[in-house]
Amino acid sequence: RYAELLRGAGIRSLNDLRGIDPCALPAGIPSVKLWEFKTKAEIVLGLAADRTRLAPLLNRTVHDLAEGSSAELARLTGESPTAVDELKAKLRLLQIALDEEVFATVTLRELLSELD
Repeated sequence: RYAELLRGAGIRSLNDLRGIDPCALPAGIPSVKLWEFKTKAEIVLGLAADRTRLAPLLNRTVHDLAEGSSAELARLTGESPTAVDELKAKLRLLQIALDEEVFATVTLRELLSELD
């Protein structure tokens, strides 16, 4: 239902959603829900800047990455432990933002493909 209302208001991408004014968008969606959608879009889009360094991890689920060994992720990506910990912090924040089923099953590649 919300997706239909958002599409009707011209919101078709995560970038569109990130740019909304939750106080000035379509009737039928509570502003608190719009703030939630906007925040979730911002969290997902925050991963886009990391696409190059995330290449070795694209076929893993975001759940597996968030719960995975920092040492293994550092080895796979060539990143420092600090950078890996920052990535895992973003993924844990994403866990809060996404539906649990989506978080458990979507791969990083699928998630990032939504940004293209």
